Amino acid sequence: IWLYRRLQRTDELLPRLTEVWRARSDVRLRSHLRFSIRISLDKNISNLFYILPVMLLGSLAPLRVAGHYKIAFSYIQLLGRFMGAISRLLQVQLPQSLVVGAERLRVHFRQSTVWSGLASAGATIVAAAAAAPLIEFVYGPSYLAAALVVYALVPFAVASGFAVGIGPVFRALDRVQNLIYTNAATLAILTPVGYVFIARWQEIGAAMLVDLYALVSTAVSLLVLRRHFRRISGA
Repeated sequence: IWLYRRLQRTDELLPRLTEVWRARSDVRLRSHLRFSIRISLDKNISNLFYILPVMLLGSLAPLRVAGHYKIAFSYIQLLGRFMGAISRLLQVQLPQSLVVGAERLRVHFRQSTVWSGLASAGATIVAAAAAAPLIEFVYGPSYLAAALVVYALVPFAVASGFAVGIGPVFRALDRVQNLIYTNAATLAILTPVGYVFIARWQEIGAAMLVDLYALVSTAVSLLVLRRHFRRISGA
């Protein structure tokens, strides 16, 4: 409270604590909590896309093999750091676009999807080409097998680039539950398939499972969004 009061004196946008208390009955707390819980649930389900392959690999393959996969996934995820920054910016931009109109939201989402996807594809090709020498330099020749896993993770990295605006646009439309259903169904259907992949091809199978998660989830989410855009534009 003391820190907030100090900040409030220097920032005119922050309301006084007395104003917050008087306005407490006007806030739709239940609605905000439902929205926040949906976002949290969606993030945790999405994290399972990355956690489950590692868990399955740890139970079905030697520790050395799991280490190869972990190195490869961490390497390819370096691109995801930049995509994550773009996604956070879109969380602000896309709701503003919706205020202007449904068509503006659709155009901005399409632009961000196409350009982020193309940028991710280009960066992924460069990263994959440099994977073998970089991994050998950092970890030594005994870990060169991780480079093969990087190549297998290329579809995942490219699909992640095209999916950068999916979470923010579902939040802007207040349809996060659709994303939860899509990702939960993707996990339920593809995880048994991935179990077979990992049992047969180990770290490459784990990479194939992550690829499937990303490709299917992104494709289905884009189809659902297409229906929502038609609905809000009256088409």
